Amino acid sequence: MWIKDQKQIGAGIDTETVGRAIWQTSSEVKAASDVSYLPDRCPDTTQENAAITQGLHSLKQSLDQLAAKVAAEQADLLKFLETWEAAKPADARHSAIRPISHRDFPQEFFFRVAQSLEERVNRYKRNIAVGLECASAN
Repeated sequence: MWIKDQKQIGAGIDTETVGRAIWQTSSEVKAASDVSYLPDRCPDTTQENAAITQGLHSLKQSLDQLAAKVAAEQADLLKFLETWEAAKPADARHSAIRPISHRDFPQEFFFRVAQSLEERVNRYKRNIAVGLECASAN
């Protein structure tokens, strides 16, 4: 049971976002550790400003991606709810709901899911290929 729960949790994790966050954090740590503070001089603010700018830029990109994902999921949820309502008998359904309005929604939804899974598989294949190349070079 615990393993199933962990698999479900793992399936919901967007590895690209996690990888980007790891990369962003490591680059911020590197940029922060590269800043040299000498007691007789002012700190090198150029590197510090560049690190802050890079961090803010990557944070903005992450937020934009999250906003787009939330908007897409909201649209899917609304279509699903309308499809659910359309499946009800005519006397139990709201008059504004047209049964035919979202008949292609399941195909559209699962097509998008399949595309995202295909992108993930291709990304994993590239990462494995790079890892194998690095391992064979050593």
